Amino acid sequence: MALISFGSTADLAEGQRRKNGLSLPLHYIQLLGIIFMLFLILMNYLTLCVNIPTHPWQWLSIVISSVIILPFLTMFIIITCLDPAEDTVINLNRGPKANFDRRLHGHVITNLYCNICEVQVTSNAKHCSACNKCVYSFDHHCIWLNTCVGGKNYRIFFSMLIFIVIGTLFTFINSLLQFIGTFQDSSSAISLKPFYSADQYAILMIPSSKIAFQVISAVIAVISLVAFGMTGYLFAFHIYLCYNHTTTYDFVVSRRHDRTVDQTLLQFNQINRNKNSELTDTTRQSSTFSKFFPLKRKNNRIANSKDQESNQTANGKIFTVEENSDTPRRIQMSQNQLLLFDAIEKGHTSIVLKLLRNQFNINVKDIHGRTPLMIAAKNGRSDIVKILLDYIGAANIETDIGGKTALHYAAENSELSVVKILSKHQSASMAMTTTQTQLLPLDYALGNQNIYASLNKYSQGGQVSAGETDDDDDAPKAGIYVKSKKKGSGKKKGGKKSGSKKKKKGGKKKK
Repeated sequence: MALISFGSTADLAEGQRRKNGLSLPLHYIQLLGIIFMLFLILMNYLTLCVNIPTHPWQWLSIVISSVIILPFLTMFIIITCLDPAEDTVINLNRGPKANFDRRLHGHVITNLYCNICEVQVTSNAKHCSACNKCVYSFDHHCIWLNTCVGGKNYRIFFSMLIFIVIGTLFTFINSLLQFIGTFQDSSSAISLKPFYSADQYAILMIPSSKIAFQVISAVIAVISLVAFGMTGYLFAFHIYLCYNHTTTYDFVVSRRHDRTVDQTLLQFNQINRNKNSELTDTTRQSSTFSKFFPLKRKNNRIANSKDQESNQTANGKIFTVEENSDTPRRIQMSQNQLLLFDAIEKGHTSIVLKLLRNQFNINVKDIHGRTPLMIAAKNGRSDIVKILLDYIGAANIETDIGGKTALHYAAENSELSVVKILSKHQSASMAMTTTQTQLLPLDYALGNQNIYASLNKYSQGGQVSAGETDDDDDAPKAGIYVKSKKKGSGKKKGGKKSGSKKKKKGGKKKK
């Protein structure tokens, strides 16, 4: 095993997990951070603190430095030696699985069970690929510490950031004042007192010239200023995270999701603009051409191609998708349909809703015969499954080339929430079998006890209760696609009820 790793993350051998920041291989950025830390500490004590007047500034500088550096070193040692993993992972007598196949699992952690560590984990745990272990309340993997920051060491990490920001700021001010003090005479308030003689300054307690001291104090000021800027920005970022009650991981995933949604919506809008411009150009050219060369069209040709033209106009350009170069199987899909499959797979609900609002035709299958509902069920997109069921109707149960339904895919990929939704709305698919292997959805759930128990219950006539799914609470209804008018509140604009009658003064009734 290599002692130092120069990759983006420290690579581990198969079946090995990192216990703490001292586990091999060490990351080169971690070593650079330790070198700069020792450089600033030694320069502070053996260079900056010894060339200032003895009383009281020298002792004051030593005391302030010690108050900052000693707690920082203590927290640095603790966070480096602490294992932030889940307790179930720490108590294991074996390493993580070495032959994990991502094709068999949609996610590393499914239903609070890690398929690599092979243990039950807590709700906020994440499996760190750099450390190859599940970290309790995962926040991020820090390459400067070569370990993960999570629920067990986040407070220590946050406190250490505070001391780093204060310490680097103090070192910068101290080194800058001493650099300026070398140009002042003895009567100045910030004049220095060289440790050895009038022109013999101490650099790491080594006698050095005045020019050498000026150079080294300037270097210390620049390094401490850069370190203060980096750590200050990181400290402000974690203050923002704590204020919004989120983690670094959730923030990065949210930004990545928003960026992908913006790019996809931009692509979708560009497709619509190109489609409209092409239709406008085609109409203009055909009208100009027919003005000089009128053509006769057959009615039957128009009738036969009407649906095809309208479908192509609604969905954009048509592309031919092939399975591979050896098989002749191919299908035709529009650009918007390819965009729909990509949005479902990545879980971009907003894009799916935008496509459906534009009266988009989703009656399409991919090269394997899978419908958008099957893709959503396979990837565990329960919110998109509800939208598609409301759009296409629960009674419309389709199968792929092998005879698998959406419920087969949900059971195969251990998506319990999707299994419950489909069992409620498409209960007939529980009795459907695949074409060649004759397997039920229940057969695909043999490896997961929770899904097997649920499917077995529903297949024997059990009903999905309201507490088992959130389908009735948060399900997008038809109002998402067609804006419904709000019902009147019974009050006019003036604030008076419409049904109330005004009483006339005098109390007389008209005949």
